[in-house]
Amino acid sequence: MNFDYFIWVALYFGLTYFIAKFIGTYRQIGYSKSIYWSILLTPIIGLIVTLSSKKLRKRSV
Repeated sequence: MNFDYFIWVALYFGLTYFIAKFIGTYRQIGYSKSIYWSILLTPIIGLIVTLSSKKLRKRSV
């Protein structure tokens, strides 16, 4: 059995998670929309969409 497919799928979902969790959370697009665009298109285009969104302001405590 060829495991290259499993490696590519794991890499695809790993990149999608990274983009959504660590970049999308601090942007106006948010976590869920960042995941949506990364899975729907590709993680690279999802990264572009996420980075084109505005950053959230820091909250004062």
